[in-house]
Amino acid sequence: MSEAFTTCACQNCGKLIEFDRSQLPVGETRIVECPHCHLETIIFARKPQPPPVKEIPPVSPIPTPTIKKPTATILGIGSVIMFLVGLALVIAGCGGDVEESTRETGSAIRQTVYAVQYGTGLVLITLSMILGALCRLITGD
Repeated sequence: MSEAFTTCACQNCGKLIEFDRSQLPVGETRIVECPHCHLETIIFARKPQPPPVKEIPPVSPIPTPTIKKPTATILGIGSVIMFLVGLALVIAGCGGDVEESTRETGSAIRQTVYAVQYGTGLVLITLSMILGALCRLITGD
């Protein structure tokens, strides 16, 4: 059956009667003789139905990998070491600025070194905090 044809069931025998959709507008009815039982029946054109939507099977969730406790412990220890090294660099960077500001020889170079130590220390402290938070998030503690 093509798109131009449709079917309607006979009201007497129940068999389908095929007819041209363009000959009968939607909402109108017509009395015709059934080609199967030869009795009069009413036919009508239904509004074309959209094709059925295929049901998509449910997707099973992807299991998330878990980090074992020993790995999390190593990450935690690494986080603490990074924090302590960063703190030492920050303290060394702060102490140098006060001492070296009174001397003139090599003062600019030393102050630059202390500034780099201070900045590196702050970066290490920040990274250690992020690593610690990530470790807690992964292990669920």
